[in-house]
Amino acid sequence: MAPPKKKPRMRVGPRGVPKHQLASRTVETGSSSRKPPLQRCLDAAHILELLAKKKQLQKELAEQKKQLAATMRSREVAFGCENHLRGRFQDLVLAYNDLEDYSNELHEEVHQLYYQLQPDDAPGATEAEGSVVLADGGERDTDLEEEAAPMVAPGGGSLGRTGMSEIDTDVEE
Repeated sequence: MAPPKKKPRMRVGPRGVPKHQLASRTVETGSSSRKPPLQRCLDAAHILELLAKKKQLQKELAEQKKQLAATMRSREVAFGCENHLRGRFQDLVLAYNDLEDYSNELHEEVHQLYYQLQPDDAPGATEAEGSVVLADGGERDTDLEEEAAPMVAPGGGSLGRTGMSEIDTDVEE
C-alpha cells in the first residue's frame, strides 16, 4: 500500500462538517436552538398562564355539564308531571260533567217538588172552583210522582243513574 498523502487539512468542524456550513456562534445567531434566557422565562410564564387558564376552563366545562344534566333531569320530571296532570285534568272534566248533569237533575226535581207543594204556581195550571186543573185537562198522574223519587247525594248511595266517576284524591308519585 501506498502511504497516505500529506496535505494540509481542510478547515472542518466536528465530525467532518465544513466550517462554511456550520451555524454562526455569535449571541444573536447562535447555533443552538436555545433561546436567550429572558425569552425562555417569558415563554415559561406564558405557558404557566395558559395551563392555569386551561384548568379553569376545564372546571367550568365540568360544572356546565353537571348543570346541563341536572336541567335535563328536571325537564324530564316536569314532562312526567305535566303528562300526569293532563290525564288528571281529563278525569276531572268528566267528573265535572257528571256533577253538572246531577245538578241539573236535582234542579228539575226541586221544580217538580215545588209545583207539587204549590200547585197554583205551576206553569199552565189554572184555578177552577178551588180544585187543580191540569193543562191537558186531566187529573194528576201518580206515575209522575213515582218518577220523582228522591235521589241520594254522591257518596251516600245511588244517584238513580250509573256513570258517576269518583274523584281520585291520591297523588301518584
